[in-house]
Amino acid sequence: MEEIYIERNVVFAQTDKEYLTSDVYRPCEGEDLPAVILIHGGWYQSGSKEMYKEWGSYLAEAGFVAMAINYRLMTPTYSIYPEVMDDIRAAVNWLVSKSNEWNIEPQRLGLIGDSAGAHLAAQFSFQHATNASYKIRAVVGAYGIYDFEKMWHTSPETHTRLERFLGNAFSEAKEKYREASPMYRINEAVSHPIFDTSYFITWGETDKVVHPSQSESFIQKLEEANIETKKLAISDAGHFWFNILPGIRGGILKDYPNAEVAPQILKFLKENLCIQEVGNFSMKRIQELKKML
Repeated sequence: MEEIYIERNVVFAQTDKEYLTSDVYRPCEGEDLPAVILIHGGWYQSGSKEMYKEWGSYLAEAGFVAMAINYRLMTPTYSIYPEVMDDIRAAVNWLVSKSNEWNIEPQRLGLIGDSAGAHLAAQFSFQHATNASYKIRAVVGAYGIYDFEKMWHTSPETHTRLERFLGNAFSEAKEKYREASPMYRINEAVSHPIFDTSYFITWGETDKVVHPSQSESFIQKLEEANIETKKLAISDAGHFWFNILPGIRGGILKDYPNAEVAPQILKFLKENLCIQEVGNFSMKRIQELKKML
């Protein structure tokens, strides 16, 4: 177990209403460190970076720089999409700006999110698949929202929150619902020759908050696009188990199912962030070129 630094309430951006803060967990030593941004859930209206305090320490002790972030939250009179994506981008850019100071390798970045945070992580990975300054090589999503159009049609109880998040009902902005859904961003991303992101998708099969079909359908689309995808369904778990949520039992990394899930996620991150060659290219493309020689 490595000794780590923890810096809390570090300001990384400012919105029209507030400063955005983060908690940063990092090893005391190391070169070319991989880094992971942690994005909390809470239906875009609640939650905070503190939900990831155990994950932050866990990752830093394993040799990763981990940055747990706050982002703008919606209210009954304040819709936040697409502006919330600027908050994720600001966090990534701020972390990249620390590369020399903290010995980070910006071509080895990952994103982890749960529920709404899983949506933001996946959406960002496809929107910024071709950035030259950094490379998102790994995304972990726990019981995420990946298809707003499907959610509108299958979960009427979410209509108010979806309207609040996106600013419109589905009938008024069908294209916006699709544009905001990672499910419909996959093909465009994989068409770019440097896209090379891998995904680890986990969910509970008894989830009554975000239906398991959100994860299952997303995985199917990823696999159809030949994207490296690992999946882990927890047969007897629902929602709210991936990280700490005040007032709800569980969420500690030693609790079930995290005690089983966390080591698998750590293995996935090491495989994709620690042994990758550096550079803004696709490892899959390199393999294709080697075959042509």
